[in-house]
Amino acid sequence: MCRYSKARNLKKSNYLTDAPTVDAFLPGTALEILVVETTPKGLSGKVMGMVDVTADLVHSGAGTSEKDLEKKYKIGSKVKGRVICTFPNTNPPKLGISLLDHITSLQSRQATVATEKLNPLEAMALSSIVEEVTVKKVEPGVGLFVDVGVKNIPGFVHISRVKDGKIENLDEASGPYKVGSVHRGRVVGYNSMDGVYLLSFEKSVLEQPYLRIEDLKVGEIVKGKVEKIVVNGSGVGGLLVNLAENITGFVPEMHMADVQLLHPEKKFKEGMTVTARVLSTDPSKRQIRLTLKRSLVNSESTPFVSYDEISATMQSPGTIVNILPNGAVVQFYGTIRGFLPVSEMSEAYIQDPSQHFKVGQVVNVHVLKVDPESKKLTISCKDPSVFGLAQQNALKELKVGQVVSALVTEKSNDDISVEIQELGLRAVLPVGHLTDGSENKNRSTWKKIRVG
Repeated sequence: MCRYSKARNLKKSNYLTDAPTVDAFLPGTALEILVVETTPKGLSGKVMGMVDVTADLVHSGAGTSEKDLEKKYKIGSKVKGRVICTFPNTNPPKLGISLLDHITSLQSRQATVATEKLNPLEAMALSSIVEEVTVKKVEPGVGLFVDVGVKNIPGFVHISRVKDGKIENLDEASGPYKVGSVHRGRVVGYNSMDGVYLLSFEKSVLEQPYLRIEDLKVGEIVKGKVEKIVVNGSGVGGLLVNLAENITGFVPEMHMADVQLLHPEKKFKEGMTVTARVLSTDPSKRQIRLTLKRSLVNSESTPFVSYDEISATMQSPGTIVNILPNGAVVQFYGTIRGFLPVSEMSEAYIQDPSQHFKVGQVVNVHVLKVDPESKKLTISCKDPSVFGLAQQNALKELKVGQVVSALVTEKSNDDISVEIQELGLRAVLPVGHLTDGSENKNRSTWKKIRVG
């Protein structure tokens, strides 16, 4: 940390002062540069009187700053900078340098929003639409330097991104993109080296619902067009659905409908519009999984997308993906899966789950228990109204060993049914637990107890 702090402090002599060959000047090396020439396009100079260096439109500050380079850097003066690239094939060899503060100080450029310093992509996320983008500087044949409303971070619109179709040239004094003109733009990138937002004014880009897979939220409803019917060895294996330019999602065969389709190719045609819900995304693999099941798409329940956001008694539909002898595995959204015990599949007794349920079936469940740390979720298909929210909350509050008062509601030869007062919970009191005495004493006590 101390060495790093020292290296980024160019106020002291922490820069290269002598070198045996030009190969010693590697990217990242701090240098003292003698200014030889300044132009509106950049700055050129020499290091140690022998090596030529150049700072381009951006890294000289000519593009992103409104200051005149000729006034800021006098010919013959010395400035500090860092090597950002080398040109070893030129004769003589040259170096590309940067004079930008965040490069010379080896620190990330920070945006300022309402006096708070933020990471540039926290201040303005990729794909954000900016309603008012003001042109601050025009570089004909190159693009526009703009103000996006974030302090310390300028924006840049390449000439190919100014509008749909070809634009011949840009003029700072006239035309729709002159200095001071205001436009609607969209953030398509951020260049951390140049320290600028990259924007587009193209109508086609502004109208796209999504620019990246990361823009899609798991569980949200989307619209798209069937791009292709995927056929595998066993028949139709799914659908490719186009959601936006270069963004396509896959609908597995299991999720094409609530029921198994015998002839999916008759239901789905290439180019038809469909409404789907996002099951999961994997930007690293550029994968999107979608469902067309109406029971999932039309559900008004809160989608289960995070174990941390799930709590007991919440309800949601899920899809059975595996059936086991002791229950079933139900998949929700993203990586969320829950276990449905066989005892919670129905109010009626079920011996073999596979005889009553099938893979791909959507079941409406409510949460019995969730453990976010271990990512475990236990769910039930039983009607929660039979055992309501008040009873579930009362049961959670009840502690083993707690002393309670109970009202006798029913008697049998083996036990006594009671209702725990104030909690509304039903319980069973075995005859053997009536006293600490013998069976005869328990029976004697049992005879004295009356319903009510």
